[in-house]
Amino acid sequence: MNRGWWVFLGAAGLLFTGCQSGHTKNFHKKKVPASDMWKKFPSTIAYKVAPAGVAAYVDDEIIMCDEVNKICSELHLSFPEALNFLIEQKLLFIDFKKKGGKISNLHLEAQLETIAKEHFRGNRVLMQQVFKQRGQSLYGVKEDLRNSMIFHAMQQQQMQSPYSISPRQMLAYYKAHRSEFQVEARYCLQQSGFLANDFIEAEFSFQKNGITEKLPAVRMTKEERWKQLMNHGIPLPDIQKHLDSFRTEPTWYAASEVDPHLLQALASLSVGQSTPYLLLNGNYLCSTLVKFEPARVKALPEVQDPIEEALLVELNEKRYKQYLKRLREQASITIFS
Repeated sequence: MNRGWWVFLGAAGLLFTGCQSGHTKNFHKKKVPASDMWKKFPSTIAYKVAPAGVAAYVDDEIIMCDEVNKICSELHLSFPEALNFLIEQKLLFIDFKKKGGKISNLHLEAQLETIAKEHFRGNRVLMQQVFKQRGQSLYGVKEDLRNSMIFHAMQQQQMQSPYSISPRQMLAYYKAHRSEFQVEARYCLQQSGFLANDFIEAEFSFQKNGITEKLPAVRMTKEERWKQLMNHGIPLPDIQKHLDSFRTEPTWYAASEVDPHLLQALASLSVGQSTPYLLLNGNYLCSTLVKFEPARVKALPEVQDPIEEALLVELNEKRYKQYLKRLREQASITIFS
């Protein structure tokens, strides 16, 4: 089973501004000498070196090296990135508790039930067996869920105040991201044709200099007959009637979806005109240009909704980073090399 809640949390962990491994660092505005770090923790032991297996302290919360290594493996992060991830988690957890937040067991059970329904067809026994195979206890899974829910609760709290996006902000974003609103050229094509290796055995009559001539009913490929007709100067509509085995309804294609050879042929056409037969993927195709829309940049009114959404994401990310910065400045954080 994919541990979706850790992946869900992973994006937030990468928002950290960075953690320097190999240093003992305090995140207060005022730096404290490493020799004084230990005085900040409620312990009667003044450690000279890091306690065995401890990666960091965040106030009274402990982060173990095993926890960091576990996150490294699950989220494919470096050790400093994984440690930053866990520091953020502890900061959110501490702030959550300070504000009186609680995640009830009833709520956790409801989330587990949802996971069982969505990933294990409602089979709780199978779900626990999979957890066990992955070295996870039910308690550990619940803790993962609790951490995920706390993260989202605190994140949503930062987004409760609505933003007002001004027309000036919209216009500035539009001008800075015009390339994102580029629409490529589109072609509405009706195509007819035949498979080159299909066989035909039918005579063909045509007029030449007022005299009716006939090509005998000799078995040959349609490609061979097409070349034969071209050598006799037969008009395209007559060739189509004789050889075509399919005809499509008018269909729109973006320029990037059209074969380069066909695109080159279409470049010289006006609406209503047709290309000669082109051999494309084993088919001889004749394409009629029904309609054409040139490449353009969408006007601002067409893209107001996605622009507003993008600006809201940017503003929320900025607010969230400021929130994390405040938590760091208020916390006592010690990282061991």
